[in-house]
Amino acid sequence: QQAYWIGRNSAFELSNISTHAYFEIETTNLNPERFETAWQRLIDRHEMLRVVVNSDGQQQILEQVPPYKIKVVDLCGMDSKLATSELSKIRHQLSHQILPADQWPLFDIQIAQLDRSKSRLYVSIDFLIADGWSVEILLTELTKLIQNPNLNLAPYELSFRDYVLAEVALRDSQLYHKARDYWRSRLTALPPSPELPLNKSLAAIEYPRFTRRNGKVDPDTWSRLKKKAAKVNLTTSGILLAAFAEILTIWSKDSRFTINLTLFKRLPLHSEVNQIVGDFTSLSLLTVDNSGIDSFEVRAQRIQKQLWDDLKHPYYSGV
Repeated sequence: QQAYWIGRNSAFELSNISTHAYFEIETTNLNPERFETAWQRLIDRHEMLRVVVNSDGQQQILEQVPPYKIKVVDLCGMDSKLATSELSKIRHQLSHQILPADQWPLFDIQIAQLDRSKSRLYVSIDFLIADGWSVEILLTELTKLIQNPNLNLAPYELSFRDYVLAEVALRDSQLYHKARDYWRSRLTALPPSPELPLNKSLAAIEYPRFTRRNGKVDPDTWSRLKKKAAKVNLTTSGILLAAFAEILTIWSKDSRFTINLTLFKRLPLHSEVNQIVGDFTSLSLLTVDNSGIDSFEVRAQRIQKQLWDDLKHPYYSGV
């Protein structure tokens, strides 16, 4: 959260941007009123949907917030070119928006009614208040509440505030001290980030725009890859990470570099820790050394071993 909050500040390269989830869902027979009611119940249920971050960096859970009204744009019967233009405007507005951290809400939901039965749902959630896991929790509960408006969901005992304070308290523990010593001992040997050829200086990019790139591997190829990886004690995540590092090696000026990895870090401090909404993301700094003439298999195994060694010391954050 601290890194995300600081990254909104224009003082850093590739800043002036929020870290958030943005997605669109096309659906049929969506009742906007029922959807709005269900979302309001989630606001009441999950306190992180009522959070703001004050100018001093302190998070504040608002006890009460006004009812959230979902904007509905009616495009029924509109000329197709005009409708497409309106849909693009919504996407442009929401996909890279920076919601003021000190103002509620830190999410934005809109519905475009395409015709009498089809709707497009636009969802933007700032990751100051939720992570990818949390979005899955919200979507699962939202679906249940839309399908059954009378459903009673049991309240949570655990607060994200409780978790944050408990994690801070761990700094007096042996676990934290051991992790701190591990990372501090490695600091002098950590190489810098990959030095990549750039079209322009990162400092010259005032308002960065990020584009998601997608690719698919057919099921048969993926299955064979997993089997081959298992034979040499590699996970599929390890294979993909090594492949990513391989591409960076090709383009980087130096084949020794550090990759910044985001991790889900829900420490088992309470039985409900995997059920509540919040940003539990942590960061780990992974050293890659592809300077030798090794096979991809050997490189992947070395990277995976380094990652596993690092993951044994999760209590000291990469931030």
